[in-house]
Amino acid sequence: MEKVEKISPLEIIKQDKRSWETVTVPAKVEYILKEYLMLKDLTLKGFEQKPEIYYSERKSDGTYIFKTEPTISFSEKHFTIYKTLNKHIEIDMEVTSIISNGVLRCKPVIARIAKENRKQSRILDRENMIISSNFMVAKENVDISKILGFSGQLIFSDIEKELKLSYPNSKLVPLTKQTPLNEEVEIVRRKNQIVFVTDIDTMTSPKNLNCFDLITHYLEEGSLDEKITQFRKEKIKSFVYYPISFQIDQKKLLIGYGYTYSSQSLPIEILSTYKDIEENLNKKIMDFNITVLSVKQNIINICEGGMLLDITDPNLQKSILIKPSFTMDITFKLQPPLRFAVEVKHVHKFGTSLFVGVAIAGSNDTEKAMENYRSFLHFINKKNTQ
Repeated sequence: MEKVEKISPLEIIKQDKRSWETVTVPAKVEYILKEYLMLKDLTLKGFEQKPEIYYSERKSDGTYIFKTEPTISFSEKHFTIYKTLNKHIEIDMEVTSIISNGVLRCKPVIARIAKENRKQSRILDRENMIISSNFMVAKENVDISKILGFSGQLIFSDIEKELKLSYPNSKLVPLTKQTPLNEEVEIVRRKNQIVFVTDIDTMTSPKNLNCFDLITHYLEEGSLDEKITQFRKEKIKSFVYYPISFQIDQKKLLIGYGYTYSSQSLPIEILSTYKDIEENLNKKIMDFNITVLSVKQNIINICEGGMLLDITDPNLQKSILIKPSFTMDITFKLQPPLRFAVEVKHVHKFGTSLFVGVAIAGSNDTEKAMENYRSFLHFINKKNTQ
């Protein structure tokens, strides 16, 4: 007898947040299931094969009997069904019992209705007429010495100029072995915490912001009065030291710090400014650490706004997870390639593949490229419906 392979759910690696209207009142959830979804054309969420699930009957206790593929593996006591109309609608179902393989007794628990309408319908590439290739992505192994070397110093210097437009008494400093460390910088290096004093007379730090408790440190060191005198001589009323970290391989590496002082109390908003600076530094550093992978990858489905890629190349998989944006060529059969920049919206693991949903962010020739792109999509969609 031929062995039937079980259908297992996809593993979620990354998922951008969607804006939902959430419904939890049982009567309203059931109403959405019956009146909006009409108990038909339903799909199980989280499976590569997009298996359908069929309504069978409603029991007197308010539970429902649904039937689906007997080979589907249900590892948890709940599942999600969905249907895409003008808006995407999902309903979480709680399994009360498994009657037999593929036959479930369950009850609707939560409904989610997407706040935004679906922009375009997906087009399946049934005849392998589209291919993606030549991926410009983040290097798998980023050279830390280069980050803190000459190119890194240039990045710090450029962003420092922008910072000084708002806060003139500021500097951004990459942390190298040669970087001189005063007491406050040493605290930032060891603790990787913000040092922020809004008033040196009282050594006040903002509460609930995970700032280092500097006044307690000075008291323990017996240097509080000396420090206050020093800051007064330097006409410093308020100052902040902000640790700058670089995100790599799901870890944060401290690579520098920002420093701002003022004769007036600095606003709390300066922390948001430094957070933006840290993100900008990370982006610019990653832009300096890119490589081209000349591999071809299949496209599962496609629409005007983006596509779902089947990423099988191990090096490309690692690079996409390091930096969720890249550029690539999209080639329609017998046509020259179109170059697009894309942003990763979701990543699901299936076997050895990563299914990567991307949104188009731009192209090297926006108007002409998008015009050709839309034209080719129209041709494929027309061919699919013949």
